[in-house]
Amino acid sequence: MITHIGSAMLYVSDQEESLAFYRDLLGFSIVLDADMGGGARWLELAPPDGSTTITLHHGAPSRLSRAQTVIRFSSTARDRWQL
Repeated sequence: MITHIGSAMLYVSDQEESLAFYRDLLGFSIVLDADMGGGARWLELAPPDGSTTITLHHGAPSRLSRAQTVIRFSSTARDRWQL
């Protein structure tokens, strides 16, 4: 049974600008900020209640119009699913 959305990936053109918006204006906290190599960065944030996280994924402006949104669900029965 799905209990809530665990994480959503948002494609942004500027990770620093987006980080400032979510952290400084909306009160999100940094869950993970990691160098993924090759100029890639994993930047995951959570709202004050921490129930869901968002990942700010850098996408070049030409790619943003074709980007898909990725949502991961949390479940009480993950071991039953083979995704």
